[in-house]
Amino acid sequence: MGGITVRECYRYLKDSECRLSPEEFFRFDMSLLSESARAFMYAAFLGQGGDGRALAFIDIAKNRGTAEDCAYARHLEGALAYVMSKNPEEAISIGKEVVDLARDLADEELEGDALMGISTIYEDMGDATAAKTYEREAARVRERNREEA
Repeated sequence: MGGITVRECYRYLKDSECRLSPEEFFRFDMSLLSESARAFMYAAFLGQGGDGRALAFIDIAKNRGTAEDCAYARHLEGALAYVMSKNPEEAISIGKEVVDLARDLADEELEGDALMGISTIYEDMGDATAAKTYEREAARVRERNREEA
């Protein structure tokens, strides 16, 4: 199960503002990635174009890797539920699940990102109070993470 992990792929995508051009994607050496990470990258690439096949790759990433892989794949799944399916309730539900998974894994980076994702969805829905609540919680988690680093 060796190779580059889903978490490392997530960080790569986050650093590139979650965009992969086709040229960049096809230059990517997939042989360096774990099976779960390959599926994650395919899901991210297909999902950014609205291709429903992304969800099948999410399932592979969730089911063929570690608990950490599953948590990051679930996070991507929540984003795709919001962007592709236009389903904010499902995305918020998945986001809350990811927060719990991240806490179980003691992964404050993922926890903070999931909280910010929930905040963004509430903001888009016009619920400023809920958005602010999740944004403050994300800020607390990120601050705690910086202090520990």
